Amino acid sequence: MTASDAQWRPHRCALPGAGEVDLWQFDLDAVPASAATLLEPGERRRADAFASAALRHHAIASRASLRVTLAAYLGIDAHEVRFAAENTGKPLLAHAHAHASALQFNLAHSAGRALIAVANRARVGVDIEGIRPLPDMDLIVTRYFGRHERACLEALDAGPARLRAFFGIWTRKEAFLKATGEGLSRADTFARHDVAPDPARRRWSLTDADSPAPSRWTLQMVAVSPHHAACVALEGDRLAVRMRARQEDTMVDGAIPVPEAGPPGLPRGEL
Repeated sequence: MTASDAQWRPHRCALPGAGEVDLWQFDLDAVPASAATLLEPGERRRADAFASAALRHHAIASRASLRVTLAAYLGIDAHEVRFAAENTGKPLLAHAHAHASALQFNLAHSAGRALIAVANRARVGVDIEGIRPLPDMDLIVTRYFGRHERACLEALDAGPARLRAFFGIWTRKEAFLKATGEGLSRADTFARHDVAPDPARRRWSLTDADSPAPSRWTLQMVAVSPHHAACVALEGDRLAVRMRARQEDTMVDGAIPVPEAGPPGLPRGEL
């Protein structure tokens, strides 16, 4: 392993506690090209399908980042990590390892940043979006947002504030539905759960009454950069998020501030 490789791989990690999420952030442009050697052939083929070299690298780098992160919790080499999928298509670990059944994870990447959420025996989802103008934003709002959410957006002047509020709503909904594994297949649920913008709030509580076993969820916005919106969703009534980043052999842990408004930014993919 080269020095540049060592700088982006996490150290060995213990699983987070109940109600906690480790949230790992990766600068995909800083992940070395050698990370591609960690991927299986199927992962490489999916990455190679992207149109540009930059998007191909981001796809490879995000997948490799997921592998090195999970390997740090499992205590194995990154190329040894094996994936399976639930019936919904949501990825899970295919290991007999002691931690594999407890380790819950989710990956999202957009505009050169990747977020990996890791939890212990609780379903978890994460979404990140590069904030950028969307020509079909009004159509998305009509299709997927609830009445109160639409009213909140319509009350804002067109421009940066409305754009950031839109991506705040979108990432909250996406993080929740990625955690359940159902994604946009549940467009009705996407519209029904109200996660309208509120500058005084940094977290939202939801009840998923539509699932076979109704469950409670906590959603929290996380500050990644002025150019991104991001949210974590965890099953349960408690959520403590610890932001983690690997930089030159120093683990950076910190609490996460939660702005609902801020400057606009720029351009996404996920697991």
